[in-house]
Amino acid sequence: MTDNSWQAKHSEYVGQVEKAARAAGDQARSEEQRRQAAIEGIRRDGQQKQAQLAADIDAITGINLRLREEIDRIKLAASKYSGTATGSKTAESAVVVLGELFKSASQRAGELAAAFGAARNAGLMCERSYDSLKEF
Repeated sequence: MTDNSWQAKHSEYVGQVEKAARAAGDQARSEEQRRQAAIEGIRRDGQQKQAQLAADIDAITGINLRLREEIDRIKLAASKYSGTATGSKTAESAVVVLGELFKSASQRAGELAAAFGAARNAGLMCERSYDSLKEF
């Protein structure tokens, strides 16, 4: 073979390698864009779920506040009747203790629900992100 034929074969080979490298680069960029779009969709979905969770917690907090106000009203009513012949200090004490117990338990339950809801949402987003990456 002459130098020209080797050079032609080499040029052809280099052209094929360059073409394959461009195709691999294009494929890699396409895959990266697909994965990034999937992650972005998961992030948006997670933010929407977190916003919905915050709205639900706000609604429950409002209900909880109204219940606390009602407990305070009942405690006040119980204290009015504790000094009469029909009421007693024991009944008033029981109402106060149960009211305070309910108030502190419901407040703690609300705090825990918010924390667990946020953690669950974050875990689900992480899981979905991982699953989107292992599709290929």
